[in-house]
Amino acid sequence: MPFFQTSIRSAAVLMLLTAFAPSTAFAQASSIFFPDDAGVINVHDFGAVGDGITDDTAAINAALSAFNGSTSPSNVRPWTIYFPEGEYLVSDTIAPTVPGIDHPLNGVRLVGQNRDTTTIRLMDNASGFDDARDPKFVVRTGSRFGQGNSGYSNYVQNLTVHTGAGNVGAGGIHYDVANIGAIQDVRITSGSANGSGSYGLGIFSTSGQGYVKRVEIEGFNHGVHVENTVNNIVFEDIELTNQRDAAIFNQGKILSFKGLTTRGSAPILETQRALAATYLLDVKAHGSGGAAFDMQVPSYLYMRDASITGYGNGVDVGQGGANFEVPLGQVDEWWSHGEPASPWNQSLRLPVKDAPEFHPHENTVWVSVQDFGATADDGTNDATAIQDALDFAARQEGDVVVYFPFGSYTINDDVVVRDGVRMVDFMHSEIDSDNGRARFFIRQSEGEVANIENVRNNMRIVHGSDGTVAIRNISSDNSSNSEIRTSSSATGDFFVENAGPHAEISINNDLDAWLRAINREKSPFTNDGGTVWFYGDNIETMIRVNGSTRIQPILTENGGVTEYIAGTLDPLDAVHTLADGPLFITVDATLSAIAAGQVRDGDGGDAYWPYIARYIVDGEQYDLFDEDTLRFIESPGQWPQRWVLPLYTVGDFPSPIADMAHSGVLPEPTSLATLVLTGQLFLMRRRRNAGSSPT
Repeated sequence: MPFFQTSIRSAAVLMLLTAFAPSTAFAQASSIFFPDDAGVINVHDFGAVGDGITDDTAAINAALSAFNGSTSPSNVRPWTIYFPEGEYLVSDTIAPTVPGIDHPLNGVRLVGQNRDTTTIRLMDNASGFDDARDPKFVVRTGSRFGQGNSGYSNYVQNLTVHTGAGNVGAGGIHYDVANIGAIQDVRITSGSANGSGSYGLGIFSTSGQGYVKRVEIEGFNHGVHVENTVNNIVFEDIELTNQRDAAIFNQGKILSFKGLTTRGSAPILETQRALAATYLLDVKAHGSGGAAFDMQVPSYLYMRDASITGYGNGVDVGQGGANFEVPLGQVDEWWSHGEPASPWNQSLRLPVKDAPEFHPHENTVWVSVQDFGATADDGTNDATAIQDALDFAARQEGDVVVYFPFGSYTINDDVVVRDGVRMVDFMHSEIDSDNGRARFFIRQSEGEVANIENVRNNMRIVHGSDGTVAIRNISSDNSSNSEIRTSSSATGDFFVENAGPHAEISINNDLDAWLRAINREKSPFTNDGGTVWFYGDNIETMIRVNGSTRIQPILTENGGVTEYIAGTLDPLDAVHTLADGPLFITVDATLSAIAAGQVRDGDGGDAYWPYIARYIVDGEQYDLFDEDTLRFIESPGQWPQRWVLPLYTVGDFPSPIADMAHSGVLPEPTSLATLVLTGQLFLMRRRRNAGSSPT
């Protein structure tokens, strides 16, 4: 039979994949379908009806239990649980569980057909959801070991969660996430009177990094409720409306929000511990009297491009008192504590682009690699079959998607994605390269756009295009084969979002790149001559497999420009020394960095980053050390502690900002028992010999 008859799928005859909402936040939702052989679990196959009348709890939980993701060796590859459009009535929490394990499991991807027409709705006055002091959630993700820091690869996408009427203790989604995971294109609504209910989105235990994008939450005591102090969550395009106590509650984590809209009488943000560090960019907040911020103790707050209107005052103070006043109105750039670590008092403000997303339609053409001989889970080299599928797809007319039915594939030779392939969707399959040399090469002409999505990657992905390349939802392990890079010939725009852990990224020439929610963990980032906007990074202890502790830095060189925003840099329990090297290295280039992290009482000494940054220009070296950063301590001798780098900018700034006035007030904090600041965070130590090592 000709391949044409066996390999092309279209929306007219089967479940077609992915039409996420456009990049503009809160645009009209699109529908998601899947090819019938993609390895997707459909809740209808387990008896769920979705008619708004039948109790679908048991059927949905049966589908969630069927995936067995976290009991297999591939527990970091999420199984997709699909909800065709409808209203799925539930009377209890839906969660991925299996017999013999007493906690919900990780490795599950809940996907609705359409955010606006697919709803998981709690029954009115449901049993067990009536106590606001004991929140109970409609949707629950899980973790491998019953801990938040093993909530690997959990996704919730393209659906609505509604808590029903009379359920004052109900929450929307209890989300565990670790290493990588995302909530995307989701609406969470309280159905109880006056918007009562516990939390729209609750994140409770050690977690990070996670990515939450295009989420709307209506009502609840807190729209976003985050507890614990480790690690970070990255938010983008979030709308929070009519919360009762606070739009955002941050107990002590590092949270970053870009594109935040809030409306209602409650404060924008409530923080509880000095370890909380919150970044707010591109904010539109409108209140109705009262304070915009509720800071129970001094904690770090950064704002940029914010419009804050309708509030009576900037901040309410708690037991320790927030020893600063937050500006209202139009805020250009402001932060609560410390001075910039350079003569400039403004970040780079590089232009920001949204990553392109492909929206399949009824005439989309689908090509399966299995129809060309690729076989999942057998360990044989699938490179030739995959290349045949890609080449066949490139010859077709219209919008073409190549997909990998769920499984594990081996690629030991280079494969190339050429013009005509609009998307490669791996369906969260795993790709291995036995020889460590194979590359997944994207070659697109100028004006072409390729999206590479949803893969557990253990090979090199290379952008070698004059066209645009967007990579998203890509996980990896500690393999040195998992690099994402550009070739020296690439000129097209490059986007990477939601990648990690161990995401090693290299920009190797003069092009523009936008990176979002990257979990490098123990891997380096290199910008060799490009212009890079980098929002939301996570690294952890730099102890390598061989026991060494060499830092894998943010390296910008050869005229490159990097704007690094809201990075989370945690040494965890590793005791590093100056000899391990700096977190940032800038050589004849430009860097703007805003970052924070956690400091602990480590094994054998204090676990912190002693060497923050090295800047070399024209053979002169300038260094920044830990004593020149901010330290937030809840009480003397107590661990953990929060360190903060408010703003570090070096190099050739693209505009004459030295004469610009800062839009906010930057007072030095007063002396409080709950806050210790080390240094003025302004002067860098200078070394005339660029080759010398720090002492």
